[in-house]
This record gives sequence, C-alpha cells and structure tokens, in this order.
Amino acid sequence: MVVECVDKDYPRDPALLKRKVTSFAKAAPLLGPALAYGPPLYDHQHATACAQWPAEKVSRYDGSFRAKGSAPILVLGTTGDPDTPYQDAVALSRQLDNGRLLTFRAEGHTAFGRSVCATDAVTNYLVDLKVPAHGTTCADETQPPSATPKTAPPGTTLGELRNGVSDRLERLGDMR
Repeated sequence: MVVECVDKDYPRDPALLKRKVTSFAKAAPLLGPALAYGPPLYDHQHATACAQWPAEKVSRYDGSFRAKGSAPILVLGTTGDPDTPYQDAVALSRQLDNGRLLTFRAEGHTAFGRSVCATDAVTNYLVDLKVPAHGTTCADETQPPSATPKTAPPGTTLGELRNGVSDRLERLGDMR
C-alpha cells in the first residue's frame, strides 16, 4: 500500500475529496463514492488511506522498465483478474527485455495454489529461475462454489461448521 500511496496521484485536499465524493455519489449512489476516491477506474481499495497518507512524494521512478541484463522475469497474468488486468501483464511481459508471460485462465486475483500447472511454474521460477515455455497457459483447477445455498442440519454447532470449512481448505491444498 505504501508504494501505491506515494506513486499515484490521490487528491490531498479534504474539501476537494468531499466535493468529488458528493458529486460521484449523486451520479451513482452505489458505486460513486468508491470510484471518487481512486484514480479513474483502477485501484480503489487504498484510496481513502492514500488520500490521507502523511509521507511526501519525494521521487518517482519513471522508467525504463525494461530490466536490461536481468535474469528471466516471470510475469503471471490471470485472465479474469478484477484488480490487476490481464492486459497489463501482457504489456509488462512485452516491455521487459527478459519477460516471460504465464497466462492463467481463471477468475480472481491469484493463481498460485489453484492449479498444479501455475503452482509448479511459479515454484520452478522462484527455486531454480526456470521460466515456462513461451505461450504457456494454465487453467484453474479449483471448483467454483455451488450456486445452491447450503444449510446446516438442525443442531449443527459452529465448531462443526468450522471443521467442515477446514476440511475443504485442506482438500484444496492436496491438489498436488
């Protein structure tokens, strides 16, 4: 969060922030206030904290981001990532001199632990600095939650429910 706060241009003037929130809330009552706090349509979750961040913006690195002469750099992009768009991963991998894109076809923000393919690729990179072949694509192996709401049988304790959740999480970890 610190990097985001000092790298991005959030409004610092409380009066300006209040006017912006009021205007956005009037135009879009449900989403407007959240959108008002962030840069246009991106990275809203830290905006309220960043708008009040006490640190000064001393410097900002503006490039080159090629990482010339570096070891291979693995760039992992999830096609349905709501926070870091896939097209940003594609662009970064092309910008880097030694970038290698690993595509993870799935919804959500992370890939590690959600498929053997993605987990092995990341592990091989972190341990041995080996990148996957060009064009490697991994698929999500986790099952989406059921669309049918489940109810616990009468008399089920909270502890029993927690144990059931723990068991499911352990099974997810045993995909390997």
